[in-house]
Amino acid sequence: MVLAPNRGLDKLPALEKGDSWQYARQTKANVLRNCAAKVVGDRVVAEHERFLFYRGLGDFELPVRASAASDASVTVENRGTDPLERFVGLRVTKDKIYFRAFEPLAAGAKASIDTELDEITIDGAMDEVAARLTQAGLYKDEARAMVNTWRKSYFQTEGFRILYFVPRRLTDQILPLTVDPAPKETVRVLVGRLDVLLPAQEEKAKKTIQSAKTIEQARLDLGRFAEPIVRHLRDTTNDPELRARATALLATEDSGR
Repeated sequence: MVLAPNRGLDKLPALEKGDSWQYARQTKANVLRNCAAKVVGDRVVAEHERFLFYRGLGDFELPVRASAASDASVTVENRGTDPLERFVGLRVTKDKIYFRAFEPLAAGAKASIDTELDEITIDGAMDEVAARLTQAGLYKDEARAMVNTWRKSYFQTEGFRILYFVPRRLTDQILPLTVDPAPKETVRVLVGRLDVLLPAQEEKAKKTIQSAKTIEQARLDLGRFAEPIVRHLRDTTNDPELRARATALLATEDSGR
């Protein structure tokens, strides 16, 4: 149920200080009450929330692929039947961030992009992405809410990544949405993210695999994607020593679960 403006704000679940989801509440959206109440202890509680978008895990194929070449360029391929209207590149280092927007990519087309992007501030990069979210149909406060939740994971986490806007037709196909009664207009913006392991990062990862004693130590050098990077190198290397070290590191992750 959609509550009246400014109603239900006092019933929103508390968030810990610094929780990135707090930004998703900084919009003009009305509060929603979940009519399917849940039992908490001896009380029946109706859930209230103001989130306008959801970030989570899914199991579906998206048409965009990216692969790094030995010269550090990245090939982006649109395997879908719809054009890719908007996509941007982000490269984050320990103390700098780089950004560039690219031309639309037609269905079935490929583009080779340079990973030497244009230096920018974090706030500048976030402004650029927010502007494109607004162009895609979101209100400005909605767009800002989205990029604010991504500040740490997208704009402050080291690596090279591509953000692209999934075509609306495909969004509706893989994530069907029904609203009753039907609204006058529905705007949906699904943003895909591809993190690409560049040659320099791969060489750094190989050194980390040789020196780290646990996967937790590897994360200090490689960041949140340490585990998939180590798995990738284990499965693709021709070096038996590197493969053995990667296997040993991954075992420390499994033993800690």
